[in-house]
Amino acid sequence: MKAMTLANWITLFRIFSLPLILAFLAQYEKGDEMNQPDEKFRAGSFIFFLLAALSDGLDGYLARNCGQKSKLGAILDPLADKLLLFVMLFSLATINASKIAKIPLWLPLLIASRDLLLLLGLLYFKAAHKEIEIHPHWTGKVATFSSFTLIGFSLLGTSFLSAISVYLCALFVIASTLVYFFRGIKYILDQVGRSVPSTPKKG
Repeated sequence: MKAMTLANWITLFRIFSLPLILAFLAQYEKGDEMNQPDEKFRAGSFIFFLLAALSDGLDGYLARNCGQKSKLGAILDPLADKLLLFVMLFSLATINASKIAKIPLWLPLLIASRDLLLLLGLLYFKAAHKEIEIHPHWTGKVATFSSFTLIGFSLLGTSFLSAISVYLCALFVIASTLVYFFRGIKYILDQVGRSVPSTPKKG
């Protein structure tokens, strides 16, 4: 199977579109500071972000249904998603532009904390030489979808919808964290239970 499939090229587009989106935002912020915002830059950032977000579903569809799964894609796809999500959230939390709905900084910090906890958990199981399969939970998928929706609302400057999306995203980030935490605890308890030898009954 070829490493550079069409799905992987689409994933690379998602990665390389990020600097362009940031350049558009920087130019828009610069113009806004001089009270001469150029809406073409804000529109460009939204359009390329929308294309990048849609490409996430497209490369996943090609990988699952068109025989384009690859080891490279398994690495690139989650990397592209995390880069797009975190960089955009932090950028929109620190930008100063009148027509962009600013995202509170605590939200990307919350998401980063969740992912750090998950990473530490995986490192723990790896250090303990325990194999554990990670099955994505629907709460995590909703949190990701809410995050992308929030970024879109922020770029469009819809403050009300952006505010709703912030708390909806935070709710599902916390919910997914708890789900994975209790999954890890259950796995540890199951392993302990299996390792304890059963006491034979006296007849």
